[in-house]
Amino acid sequence: MLGHEGLPWDHPGVYAITTTAARADCDLFNHVNNAVYVAWQDRVAWAHSTHLGFPIAAIIDLGIGYVVQENRAQYLRPVQLGDTLALGTWIIEADQRLRCVRAFQFIRLSDQKTVFRGQITYVTFDLKRQRPSRTPPPLQHAFQRFKRDPS
Repeated sequence: MLGHEGLPWDHPGVYAITTTAARADCDLFNHVNNAVYVAWQDRVAWAHSTHLGFPIAAIIDLGIGYVVQENRAQYLRPVQLGDTLALGTWIIEADQRLRCVRAFQFIRLSDQKTVFRGQITYVTFDLKRQRPSRTPPPLQHAFQRFKRDPS
């Protein structure tokens, strides 16, 4: 998260990475397409998971995956070709059973304006049985350590 400490994050303790809107991210109006925001959420969530010691390979080794149960999005300002953003995420809920809720906030670096807020509810999924499954204890512990109170 180096270099993102002074930004106006909604909550302390955010994990953030940087990206720049590329031509492939934009629609015919040179605005970033809304589907790209979902990809950016995925990118920063996995970067954070890796930072917590759980890259995707380690998650698969545990025999689990994550499926999205709910995705909420607020597109607050347009993002255009060439805009550089800080993509931030934090865990706001981890019920120690099946669910984990992540919040997202994207800030345009040129004016420090929040351009996007989102929240995704994930459910732990057993890869063999192809059904929801309890979150393994090592992940429960990691999520609880880095959970941020949204209030």
